[in-house]
Amino acid sequence: MNRPLQSQNFSITSEWANATFNDIEDSLEGSFDIEPGQYIGRGEYFVATSGTGSKKFIKVVLGDGIDSELNRRIEGEILASSLHLPSTDLISPVVIQYVKESSNFPGDFYIVSDFKDDTETLELSKASLPLTDLAKIGAFLFRLESVTVPPQNPARRAMDVLDGLSLLANKGNIETGAQLTKGTIQALEIINQEATNIENALEKVTKVGSRKFFSHGDLKFSQFLINGETGKIFLCDWEECGSAHFANDLCFLAGDLFYSTIRELVDTNIKNIKGSSIIQEAYDNATLEAVSKVNAILTGYSSERGYSLTSDEKRIISIRIGLAGLFRLYTVSAKSNELRPRELALASIGMQITLGQAPNLVFTDSKVV
Repeated sequence: MNRPLQSQNFSITSEWANATFNDIEDSLEGSFDIEPGQYIGRGEYFVATSGTGSKKFIKVVLGDGIDSELNRRIEGEILASSLHLPSTDLISPVVIQYVKESSNFPGDFYIVSDFKDDTETLELSKASLPLTDLAKIGAFLFRLESVTVPPQNPARRAMDVLDGLSLLANKGNIETGAQLTKGTIQALEIINQEATNIENALEKVTKVGSRKFFSHGDLKFSQFLINGETGKIFLCDWEECGSAHFANDLCFLAGDLFYSTIRELVDTNIKNIKGSSIIQEAYDNATLEAVSKVNAILTGYSSERGYSLTSDEKRIISIRIGLAGLFRLYTVSAKSNELRPRELALASIGMQITLGQAPNLVFTDSKVV
């Protein structure tokens, strides 16, 4: 039996929702008031309230026929639940209580967590958080990467954009099969052209030290669910967690913030302007504002650890954030038949940062006293 399809743009349909709501009750063996809320995205997250008033945060893990990948995803959630993850006045992790296979759709699973928040207005986080909250997020990231991973899990690596780009850049001849969109093929061609720069950047990152840090592995703002009433942030989706090189989460999130901010500001302003010089000015202004937001995160990170970023660390952070634009180009293009000019512009800005060709764009922290 197959779960009903979602709409083509991945939004939730009433048929999909009803089937999933009924299956949750069958699988969890109880009666629940299930609220999808605004944060559904692809219909993967639910908050279910039982008849006794207890709340469960439920994530739907759809089986994709690749057992090793499905197992890895669930193992990541289980690993996170076994660790002493940090919690602050702003951010709390949401980790699993148990995993339950679907009763009606074999191969699908539900990741179930206790959820103690009273809100019914959870929303996806946006990159428009105030600088004070961004600094608090930076402080949280230092505490997160300091988490000790049990000895039995040292080989589990978190997802790393640099590893992904390196793999893509070394594919050689690009297969142009029907499974790849034209946009994907074009993005892969650009990544192949940058293969040498990517490998040089990866070498610089790995030279800094062999120490591994704990990493969420897929830390972007869409993993932050916000209580619309209090501003409290809940961090979910630990499928890709594990060990990683320095600043993996810090730069993944900072890159998401950097490029999302530029995109939103340019999209807001570009409708009312004409002329290439004015468009360039819009990008320049948006980029400077994006840098200031990233620097708020870096300042919070450094303040929490008690000393400022070294010059080597700043260079690594710049390389990582820069290459995140190239990786973003690839992931966005996978959904398109053509490369989007805006994403090309963002990737170009990123490569300039990676290669040290944008001296006016400085990622740094304020001095830690």
